[in-house]
Amino acid sequence: MSTTPFRVGLTGGIGSGKTEVANRFAALGVTIIDADHIAHELTAPKMPPTLEIRNHFGNQYVDQDGELNRQLLRELVFANPQKREELEAILHPLIRQQISQAVSRVTGPYCIISIPLLAEGGGNHNLDRVLVVNAESELRIERVIERSHIDRETVLSIISVQATDEQRTQISDDTIDNNGSLESLYNQVKRLHKYYVTLAEERDNNP
Repeated sequence: MSTTPFRVGLTGGIGSGKTEVANRFAALGVTIIDADHIAHELTAPKMPPTLEIRNHFGNQYVDQDGELNRQLLRELVFANPQKREELEAILHPLIRQQISQAVSRVTGPYCIISIPLLAEGGGNHNLDRVLVVNAESELRIERVIERSHIDRETVLSIISVQATDEQRTQISDDTIDNNGSLESLYNQVKRLHKYYVTLAEERDNNP
């Protein structure tokens, strides 16, 4: 029997509903490992990556209390792909390390690793399967405007630097259609949960 849990990568464009999907899997007892949450913890005040970001990009990106100016940094990397690569070079190895450690603590048959930018090159996390959450563009835009209270132009600029639906489809093994009701979403999650448990058992029985 494998000592490593079956690893399912979860991804999707902004506003697709990744968080809701992750929450439904969590409600079924599945361990969720969130790359965004890990990145946020790594860039807390006075953490080494925060200090490295300040040294690399400039003092204006970290205030006197050591707090990262996330909005200013976000604007920089959205406007400059080279700067985005430089930021990723600082954070991605640390995020991968934290994910690996979190996976080693999983006790269930499988875990969900939420990686929003997986299709954009968010790193190889030795995934067994990739689940992509899909939703129509206009619906995604409306959700983000309502959730984050930002204007349409800002949402479109974020979408423009993310992978396309076609690119995400190319890396997917499974998809969830999040254009409908919550009930439909929950039913898809329950079906996939049973499927992933079965896949994990089959892998363990046939090492």
